[in-house]
Amino acid sequence: MARFKSIDDPFKEVNEYYKVWTGMLTNRSIELSFAIIAANWAVHGNANAILSNGWSKSSIIIILLFFGVNLIVSYIIGELLRIRCSDAASNRAKWEKEYQDEMIRPPYWPFTKSITYLGLFLRVLKLLAPSIASICFLLSLFLN
Repeated sequence: MARFKSIDDPFKEVNEYYKVWTGMLTNRSIELSFAIIAANWAVHGNANAILSNGWSKSSIIIILLFFGVNLIVSYIIGELLRIRCSDAASNRAKWEKEYQDEMIRPPYWPFTKSITYLGLFLRVLKLLAPSIASICFLLSLFLN
C-alpha cells in the first residue's frame, strides 16, 4: 500500500514538518534567551558584576537586541500578511489568475518576496542571536 494517496500529500507533510520545526526554533530560541539571562544573574550575582564583565554584558545586550528585532520584524511580517490577505479578499480575480498562471507566479507565492525574505532573516536571527549570546556567556565564566 502506498504511503501517500495523492501528489499533494507529500507537500502537505513537508509543510506540516516545516511549521513544527520553525515553531520549535522560535520556542527554543526564546527559552534559551531567558536561560542565558537567568544564568548571568545566577553566576555573576548582580547588575554590577554583569556590567563589569564584558562577555556577560555582551550576552545580555545580544539577547535584548534579539528580543527587540524579533518583535519588530514579527510585527512587520504580520502587517505584510494582513495586507496580502486583504488584497486576496478584495481582488479575487487577480488572486485566481496568480494561482492558475504558473509561468508568472513567483516561487514564493502566495506570499511576497518581502514576507519570504523577512521570514528567512528571522529564522537565521533565532539561530544566531541565542547561540552567540551563549558563547559570550560561557566566555564570561573564564575570561575577563
